[in-house]
Amino acid sequence: MIKKLANFFCTLPLLLAFIMTHVAAVDHQPPTGQIKEKEQLEDCIDKIRRKQKKIKEEVEEIKRLIKDRKNHPNKDQA
Repeated sequence: MIKKLANFFCTLPLLLAFIMTHVAAVDHQPPTGQIKEKEQLEDCIDKIRRKQKKIKEEVEEIKRLIKDRKNHPNKDQA
């Protein structure tokens, strides 16, 4: 009986320590500095994507203008 109690009191702290480390790991939130950096990076990526979209639209417009000029070569000479 004493061996069982000794075993229980030796394993109980280990079990509690394991459970607490698991709970602490799950509850861990990244520092606010990392959150701000991540938001800044997302904003920067969003700006870059908007600029890429604008450039793409401008390229398409230039292609359309070139195509129209090829179809109507005398249009500018009139």
